[in-house]
Amino acid sequence: MSIFNKLKYIFSSDNSVKQDNYPITDSFADNLILEFRNAVNDAVLSELDKYQEKYLSNILRQSHFPIVAISIVPADHEIAKSVDEFFRIHSELDMDFEKNFFTKHLQTEYRTPKGAKAIFAENVSFSIQPSHLGTDTLTGDEAYQINLRGNRKKFTALIELGKITADQISSIKSNIKIIEAKPNDFSIETNKSNNVLKNDESKTKISVQIKDKDGYRELLTTLPVILGRESGNSKMPNQQKIVINSTYVSRNQFVIFEINETVYGFVPQEAKLTAVLGRRGTLRPLSLVEIDKNGLQMTFGQPIDSAVNIVNADNPELYPSMTVRICSDAAHDSVTLVPNVRK
Repeated sequence: MSIFNKLKYIFSSDNSVKQDNYPITDSFADNLILEFRNAVNDAVLSELDKYQEKYLSNILRQSHFPIVAISIVPADHEIAKSVDEFFRIHSELDMDFEKNFFTKHLQTEYRTPKGAKAIFAENVSFSIQPSHLGTDTLTGDEAYQINLRGNRKKFTALIELGKITADQISSIKSNIKIIEAKPNDFSIETNKSNNVLKNDESKTKISVQIKDKDGYRELLTTLPVILGRESGNSKMPNQQKIVINSTYVSRNQFVIFEINETVYGFVPQEAKLTAVLGRRGTLRPLSLVEIDKNGLQMTFGQPIDSAVNIVNADNPELYPSMTVRICSDAAHDSVTLVPNVRK
């Protein structure tokens, strides 16, 4: 019997990924992704907390700590053996499998509520380091008791941060000279076109209810609008930005707009994460979803390439939730009336 089957009971807590008829090795990998993410997130934020009190808040907002090294420590001997076999088997086919597994699935940027930020260094190293914890083998009774509690951490992470570094974008901006452009015929025509767009922009109002690290809030806004993590760039004219403050959310996460009196939403192609629409499943990037009078509810943080739902709406600090509804007073005046005809 495969070691992955032997350890299935270890990875069967409430926080693990489960799905009937799902390949055991794929399920094992999805559990690793979820466990590694949670362990690294906790470790990075803990390290940032040690340093952020030493710096002014405006310095923190314009700088970051490079993440130089990440070490994963299994909780016991059985888990350590299963992880070692998983990476050994796949590394025989792909020498860079272990490194690519980490870089592809781990979050590359972390931020505390006070503004301290950590980003993967260009040459960041990854390793799995068994320690004295990893040499302990659980008895059957111990494993059973732990599964009943369902809250045992299967991995911890050790993080090494480099020296605080100014953000490259901030440095570039400080070296750019501001030159006042002279108006020409092209710019005048562009301004005229923009004025027309502003007059014709959608007047439909929507209600956006968000649950994230900041708690629950409801916002009223007009379209178009983009939702995402702080520092995202709007790519549509006259577009507003609603900031979502959670761990697993992309900078440009979800765009809502109106066309032909119908409201749509989609996940942009550059987003690294997508959303789960309850029973409707995972929303694919660039797939339009209509937002009707019944509204739309979703939870963000789902990896695009994962076949299993791993988001947890009960943990908005990691996985933010959003509900969008069209305001009742946003009905269009240009409704076509259809006469009743007796047959």
